[in-house]
Amino acid sequence: GHPTNKQSLDTMWNPTTILIAIGFILVTAIFRSLPSSLKPIKKPRKANTMIVLGSGGHTAEMFNFMETIDIQNLPRRIYIVAESDVGVNGSEAKANDFENKKKRGGNWSVVRIPRSREVGQSYFSSIFTTLVSLAHSVLVVWREKPDLILTNGPGTCVPICAAAYPLRAFGIKDTRIVFIESIACVEHISVSGKILYHLVDLFCVQWPNLVPKFPKSVYVGRFKSPNSTSTSTFKLKSTGKLGYVFVTVGSTRFDDLIERVDSQNFVDFLKELGYTGLKIQRGRREEGLKNITSQPDFQVESYQFKDSLASEISEAGLVVSHAGAGSIVESLKSQRKLVVVPNEALMNNHQLEIANEMEKLGFSFSAKLSDLDGKLSLTSVIQKAHNFVPKNFPAEESSEFRDRLAVLMNFPLL
Repeated sequence: GHPTNKQSLDTMWNPTTILIAIGFILVTAIFRSLPSSLKPIKKPRKANTMIVLGSGGHTAEMFNFMETIDIQNLPRRIYIVAESDVGVNGSEAKANDFENKKKRGGNWSVVRIPRSREVGQSYFSSIFTTLVSLAHSVLVVWREKPDLILTNGPGTCVPICAAAYPLRAFGIKDTRIVFIESIACVEHISVSGKILYHLVDLFCVQWPNLVPKFPKSVYVGRFKSPNSTSTSTFKLKSTGKLGYVFVTVGSTRFDDLIERVDSQNFVDFLKELGYTGLKIQRGRREEGLKNITSQPDFQVESYQFKDSLASEISEAGLVVSHAGAGSIVESLKSQRKLVVVPNEALMNNHQLEIANEMEKLGFSFSAKLSDLDGKLSLTSVIQKAHNFVPKNFPAEESSEFRDRLAVLMNFPLL
C-alpha cells in the first residue's frame, strides 16, 4: 500500500534530517552575525555602549580614546570591570573618576564580572575561568543589549564579545564591536586581538607597521602621519629643581626592579646627580623598603597604590617605569625624562616591544634587567637619561578613532 501521512512525516523528521536542519540554522545564524553580513546603519542614531575595561594601562588607554568621542552620542554607558580590579587604583574607581570629574551627563553604571584570565595565569587554567566569565557575560550582554561594544584587549573582553554574537545571529540586536589594540603591541597583536580580529566590525591599531600585517585593521595612532613621527624635541616642563625620581611598577608586581632601587648606593648616586628624593610605587608588593629611609637632604617615600599617579609623574624630575603602556604614555604626555624597564617575567611580553620602539624613536631609554646584570647598570642608564632631551610625544590621541567610530555607528551631527 501507499505510505500514510504519519509515515511520510516520520521519514521527513528522522534524526539525520533534524541534525541537518539544526546545522543549517546555526550556519546561517553564524554568517548573519559576521561583520561582513551586517548592513550599514543608515539612520543616524546614538549608541548605548558597553565599555570593557582592563587593569592598569588598558584602562588608561581606553579613557584616552573616550576623551576624543562626543559623549552625547553615548547616552548610556555600561563599564565592564573584572571582580578583582575594584580597589582604590582599579578600573571601577577610574570609571567613576572619568564620569564624575567632568560631569559628562547621560546614564552610566559599572558592572563586575569574573576575570577570564589573570596576569601570568597559564593558558590551560584560563580555559575554565574563561567559561565562568562567559556565563556571567551572557547574562550582562543579553540584559543590556548594547548598540556598541568598545574594548582594547583585556582578557575580559573575549567573553563579552562572544556573548554579543547570539544577539546578532538571531536578529535580536545588531550590536557593533570595536577593538582597539594596545599601543604596547608594536610588532604583533595581543592574544585577544588574534581571537577577535575577524569577528569585530572595526579593528584599530596604534602602530602603522601593523596595517600591512593585518589588512583589516585601521591605523588610529597618535602620530598625525602614519609614516612618520615628530622629530622636534620638547622643552621639559620645569619643576624648579630637579626634584625627585619616581619609580613605578603599575598594577603588577615587579620585585626585581624594586629591589634594585632599594639601595643606599642608588640613593647616593641620585644625590650626586642633584635629585632630592625618591618615590617608589610598589604595585602588588606588600613588603616595604628594607635598605633606605628619608634623610635630611633626601626624602624617600614608598607605597603600593594611589588613586592617580598623574601628579606624581608630572612633578618628577625623572621617571623609572615598568613598560606598561599607561605609565609610558602618561610620562611622555607629561614631558618627563623616562627610563623604561620591561618586566620580562610577564607572558606574551609586549613590554619589550614598546620599550624598544620608544627608545628607537627617541622618546625614552630602555633597560632590560637581564642586561643590567652584565654590561649595563641601572645607574649608567639613568645617567644617560639625565642628560637626554627626548623627542616630542603627541599629548593627545588623534581624531582618527573618533571619525572611524562616527562612520561605523552613523552618529548624528551634534
